[in-house]
Amino acid sequence: MTIWDQGRGTIERMLDSNELQKVPASEEHAARLLNEARAHLESSVVTRQNDPEGAYAASYAGARKALESLLAIQGLRRTTRGGHIAVYEATMAQFDPPMGGTIRPFDRMRRRRGEAEYPEIGTPSISQEELVEDGTRCSAIIDMAITLVPKSPLF
Repeated sequence: MTIWDQGRGTIERMLDSNELQKVPASEEHAARLLNEARAHLESSVVTRQNDPEGAYAASYAGARKALESLLAIQGLRRTTRGGHIAVYEATMAQFDPPMGGTIRPFDRMRRRRGEAEYPEIGTPSISQEELVEDGTRCSAIIDMAITLVPKSPLF
């Protein structure tokens, strides 16, 4: 089974509904996104104590850019309509299995980042424990993308 036997239907639906768009595939752009992903995660560690919400947003951005690198190398990009959820859905469609366990926490982190950035009364603050645990998950997503980008074919 190739990657497109597994995810083709979902990707085509997302293209048809304007959640994703085709763009020129770019190794250079994928590498840039991966470099930025790692830098965001490193920034998160530096700012954890003083700015937990900002640190969480930075580590989440790192995970998102890592997943977007998997799309970029294939000539795909999320649209404004698709947003961050499109990145999650597209990568899950293509890489689960076997990488669903690594990607799956991204959806919860996406929602948690939104709660932290736009808190309602009573929304709990980001804890140091959350930062460490989800930082580890973001690092795993980045490491996975570094491994998969060179193996991902053009859509």
